[in-house]
Amino acid sequence: MSEIKSKFARSVGLGEHAMVVCDNDRERDLLAIQFLQMEVERDDFVIVFEGNRKHFLSLVRKRHELLKALKSGRMVFLNKKQIFEMEDSAAGFSKRLMELISNSKKSGRRLSFLGFIPPPTYDKIGLQHGIEKILDNCNSTPPPIILCIYSKEGLASLNLNDLLLIYNSHDSMLLKNEILRRSKVN
Repeated sequence: MSEIKSKFARSVGLGEHAMVVCDNDRERDLLAIQFLQMEVERDDFVIVFEGNRKHFLSLVRKRHELLKALKSGRMVFLNKKQIFEMEDSAAGFSKRLMELISNSKKSGRRLSFLGFIPPPTYDKIGLQHGIEKILDNCNSTPPPIILCIYSKEGLASLNLNDLLLIYNSHDSMLLKNEILRRSKVN
């Protein structure tokens, strides 16, 4: 994995909604672990939006500090599959996110969010975009730190309009070794 991807995953800042494009599952997992370790070290309240609890637990078990954060409730798993199967996915996600933001505030911790976006999700790009918009508009003070990990394979399957929709949902994007920043329109 390139050093720039690793550095990018560790450097997502407060109020930033970033995405990184990974080449394979191994790289995705390494980026996720690096991001999670940074957020746990900062003592943040961390939400992991993933469709495979077993996969998530296998990542966390590899790192004592991540497992400790999960057991203490400082890191929570939000099942993407369950959200996407709801009758109103956006409303379900929004409600659960508001509960988690409340938990973050009660604990006195900043909110960090990690989203795994595996290839099967790309056939639900409208739902994914809706979730991205909810994250952008969530009312959290301070604003959350958000990193979405997309797969190169999944993005390559999208048409240009859907790809632009995803790109425009993020403040910055790391693609290959280039950081693309979206200018914010006020």
